[in-house]
Amino acid sequence: KPSDGEPASLVDVLGIDPQAPNVIYAQRYYTSSSPYGGWRQLIKSVDGGRSWKRMDLTRIEQFVMDPRDSRRIYAIFYWGHPSFISDVAVSSDAGETWVYPNTSEPSVVFPDNVQVASDSTAYLSNDTGLWASTDFGVHWSLRGKHEVGALRADPLRPDVLYSVECGDPPAGCQILQST
Repeated sequence: KPSDGEPASLVDVLGIDPQAPNVIYAQRYYTSSSPYGGWRQLIKSVDGGRSWKRMDLTRIEQFVMDPRDSRRIYAIFYWGHPSFISDVAVSSDAGETWVYPNTSEPSVVFPDNVQVASDSTAYLSNDTGLWASTDFGVHWSLRGKHEVGALRADPLRPDVLYSVECGDPPAGCQILQST
């Protein structure tokens, strides 16, 4: 139950800090009468979910913690009306402040997915391919020129990624592993 006085709402994504299990992040959906619909915001609990605090990042679509440093969080968010543009935000202080490092990299706009491997390499997928950053999102290098769907980093092998690619119709989906 929310402790901020607002009605209960949908939580899309939940993340538990592996280094501090009482720290929980959630992507909370807020309804709106706007013609653009509702929006999502990152919320955080430091007491195992008894109380929650809104973080200063709205229109969030996905977030992931760095497995080496759980204070570093990557998030995909959307901004602008009426045509939304997505981008990546990075926090190095557990979501208290955010920087938007890749706005100067035109090929890394409209990210679909972001993952962080156990060696702290961030991976981002969009319709131009698979991108990687080893400097916390400041610079991105193209690692593959194919459109990637769902993306996950292997928690035990930092150089291995898994993705799902689907043809049309979805019955033609396949799981791919990087080499």
